[in-house]
Amino acid sequence: MKIVLFCFLGVCVFLQAASAGAQQIDAADDAAGTQLPFKISHGFLIVVEGQVGGLSKLRFILDTGTSRTIVDKRVARKLGIRGVPSRHLTIRQTAEAESAIFSDVGFGPIRATNIPLLITDLSSFSEYTGGVDGILGLDFLWGSRMSLDFVAKKLWISSGPTEGIPPSHPGEIVCVTTTAEMQGSPVRLLVDSGMQSILLYTDRLRKRLPQFEIDDLKSVAIGHVMFANEGMVRRIKIGTTEIQHPRVLFLSSAPAGFPENIDGVLGTASLKARWLLLDFSHGNFAWRR
Repeated sequence: MKIVLFCFLGVCVFLQAASAGAQQIDAADDAAGTQLPFKISHGFLIVVEGQVGGLSKLRFILDTGTSRTIVDKRVARKLGIRGVPSRHLTIRQTAEAESAIFSDVGFGPIRATNIPLLITDLSSFSEYTGGVDGILGLDFLWGSRMSLDFVAKKLWISSGPTEGIPPSHPGEIVCVTTTAEMQGSPVRLLVDSGMQSILLYTDRLRKRLPQFEIDDLKSVAIGHVMFANEGMVRRIKIGTTEIQHPRVLFLSSAPAGFPENIDGVLGTASLKARWLLLDFSHGNFAWRR
């Protein structure tokens, strides 16, 4: 119902978003990057064209909330690629997949060669991933700088996975987080372009806010077989922006392997932004409504 159900494998190298919600970051230098069109699917998913091997014009979800880039099984089979058994984390559990080395993957100016990708049947995890060819994750996007104009449906992207801030150890993933204020206390959120809502893990939230209140709580489906509680909180402040009475998803606990110091996920669609910056080379995250 709300999200693309993929999360993190490995350890995150966190780049704290220094300018979340601020107006001082200018998009004037976007002209230095490559301009590409994108589409919005299901009201919140950012879909771009990419290339794998000799297959072009493939539809990829741009997802900063997943660590591993994923290719649908039918695409891998067209290329004659079969992987070895692997596993990846969903928002609540691990799921089976394959892993294989792909010789050439491209999106705009970003090119990666001999990159290990996951292979799975995307339609089996969420109604929103059926029909797409893959998901571009942080292993492919780190080091890039992207700004997205949601009115014009254009994005500007520069640099790529050979530049920026590389992981210092195998298995580390560069990602962006931001600190939100909830009932006067800070909560740390992973910035996730593949999620529609704000999601909080109740066990971690209670450590920071023992008396937090949720109004109008109800159970909702996320994906084909999973459920979360959805409720209204009084106020969340993200950067300089106050979101009054947002509806938030709550899960009782984070999945095994999810970073210990993260309390939840900020779905960028919840910001209702007209313009969004995701800069993995400097850790900047900003938006305008």
